[in-house]
Amino acid sequence: MIGVLCLFVFAVGVVIRVGVSFGPYSGYNKPPMFGDFEAQRHWMEITTSLPVREWYVNGTNNDLEYWGLDYPPLTAYHSWLCGKVANWINPSWMALGSSRGFESEELKMYMRNTSLLADVVVFFSAIYMWASFMFSSKRTQTNTTQHHQLKQNNNNYKTGKKKSIKATNKRSKKSSDNRSLPLGQRTEDLLEIVGGVAGLAFHPCFILIDHGHFQYNSISLGFALWATYFIATKRFVLASVLFVLSLSYKQMSLFYAPVFFIFLLSSTLFSPKTNMIGRLFALGRVGVTVIVTFAACFFPFLTDLNLLFQVLHRMFPFARGLFEDYVSNFWCLMDVVFKLRSSFDQPALAQMSLVATLVAMSVSCFQLFRKPTNDNFVFTLITCSLSFFFFSFQVHEKTILLVALPVALVRAKEHSFIQALFMSASTFSLYPLLEKDGQVVQYAVVIIFAIASWIVLYASKWKRWQIVLFTLHLMTLAGIHYLFAFVEPPASLPYLWVLVNAAYSFMAFVVTYLYFHFQLFSSKPSKLLLKKMD
Repeated sequence: MIGVLCLFVFAVGVVIRVGVSFGPYSGYNKPPMFGDFEAQRHWMEITTSLPVREWYVNGTNNDLEYWGLDYPPLTAYHSWLCGKVANWINPSWMALGSSRGFESEELKMYMRNTSLLADVVVFFSAIYMWASFMFSSKRTQTNTTQHHQLKQNNNNYKTGKKKSIKATNKRSKKSSDNRSLPLGQRTEDLLEIVGGVAGLAFHPCFILIDHGHFQYNSISLGFALWATYFIATKRFVLASVLFVLSLSYKQMSLFYAPVFFIFLLSSTLFSPKTNMIGRLFALGRVGVTVIVTFAACFFPFLTDLNLLFQVLHRMFPFARGLFEDYVSNFWCLMDVVFKLRSSFDQPALAQMSLVATLVAMSVSCFQLFRKPTNDNFVFTLITCSLSFFFFSFQVHEKTILLVALPVALVRAKEHSFIQALFMSASTFSLYPLLEKDGQVVQYAVVIIFAIASWIVLYASKWKRWQIVLFTLHLMTLAGIHYLFAFVEPPASLPYLWVLVNAAYSFMAFVVTYLYFHFQLFSSKPSKLLLKKMD
């Protein structure tokens, strides 16, 4: 049943993605640099036309100032594969030099389909496995509860309370099969899990950035979700492999790195299942797995240290500055008042960024080290990724997707209000970028669909103050959209509405950050996600 429902959700998700993909993309018909669509096409051109040693190096045939490759090698290999197929279909799409800025409906269709395929193969498969884990956890919880009930009944029997005990035991044994649960309870459980699947598959941020703006975030996020699934099921070696793949596809997955490191370290060193030698062996196995996987991903560049350093230099371009455009983070808003970028040089800003990020994530990471439960793992993914988004160096608006993923993983039955608040605010924070791309209609349709779905599924269970607050939140979003559409900003402040967008989104993100810090220290554990480490 869960498989059929997931397939239905995925089918609807594909339809939505296809609908969004008919619109324009980043940099459409905007020479000379165009946009991210051209960047992805250009990487296919470079990787299929030049030897591996030249992919990250400036040269006659590879001008790094024109969308030079600046993602890790797994992105380059993926670009090579897509470029090879494109070259087979139409060589003019990937012709070295002459294809720069190439645009056609056929190329657009091909590129859109590669992004859709990445979603289906990597991201949707990870969602399905996560849903399967949630469903099995629910059944395990139910059976455990029934086992305790049987045990209590038997104890009562031994103490002389024989009357009606046999009948109670008979009912308990009969219900030990999950299928014998009341129809209403089973339906509620399935709807809860399918709602979680839809929250991932229909998330406006994932759809609008990958299939509107155009990127392949679903691959790195899908690998990260696979890694999270293996963490939850205690297969730490596989979790390590998948997280390294995520990191080797997009370096922004570093937002999650402290969480994976601390969880694996604490879970292996303090596992009660084995002695110290066994714990050290388990930790060593994880460490070797990480090293071997990184070595496999970076293998073509390991024979020349200068080449390896060039790849790393391209991956971490500190010269680009503290942040890009008007991103909804701390440094962007502070720069409006204190002009940080003109007051401090780049090394000083980088040091400030490092210290602030470490401080912001320290409390939640310490709590995760103390209590490495699956719940705390997901909560810390949220707080740590938000810490990076707020304070790390070289942040752009699209990195909010790294926060959106773990927020969508928590149990909606308990956290639906904060999920709805964050989902709408994070999508809203992308509006200036999507407006620039000509994706206003797609944005409006997708965000309205997502908000309406959330209200239908969960608003009936919200408290009155939550309904009032969310209504005010939606009215604020509508008001700011009205300013964008109908009110001209002052000539001296042409980006005023963009700044208002960033400031309001930042406030919603701070609320999310504080909320999940509180959840980390809450004494009440989640009943579904997430069992404690044995």
